[in-house]
Amino acid sequence: MYRITTRVSTIAEVPEKDQNTFVDWVWKARDINCFDKDILTYPRSIMLTADDDEGPLLYLPVQPVLMLESLAPRPGVSPRKEALALWKLGEQLEQISKSTGICEQYFLCQDDRVVDLCTRHGFEEMKGYRLLKKKIPVPDIPKE
Repeated sequence: MYRITTRVSTIAEVPEKDQNTFVDWVWKARDINCFDKDILTYPRSIMLTADDDEGPLLYLPVQPVLMLESLAPRPGVSPRKEALALWKLGEQLEQISKSTGICEQYFLCQDDRVVDLCTRHGFEEMKGYRLLKKKIPVPDIPKE
C-alpha cells in the first residue's frame, strides 16, 4: 500500500530544492503538459506537492482564473452595440483582475464572430487542449 501525503505552498514558500526539482521535471514532461511559466509570478498561484517516503512524487501549480461563460446578448442587438458592450465588460474584467490578483481570464465561447472580436482584444484562442470540468457541490449551510 502506498502512503502519499500532500502539501500546499504559496509559490514564494516553495523550498529551493523543490523549485529546482519542479523546473527539471516540468521541462522533462513538456510533451504532456501545458506549463506557462508566467503563472509562477501571479500573486495568487500556489504549488501542490504529493510526496511519498522517498520525497516528492508530483508537483501541480494551481492558479485561480476568471472563467467567463454563457454570453447572453439581447435578442436582435446590433453587432456594433454587442461589440461595444463586450469591450466595456472587458474593461471591467481587467480592473477585477488587477484588484484581485487573478491574472488570467478564460472565455468559453462557440460564436466565431465573438471569438474573432475577442482575439483582436487580447484573448488568445487555445488550440490543441482538452478542457476538463469538475463541479464540487456547495455544502448545505445549516439554518439557525
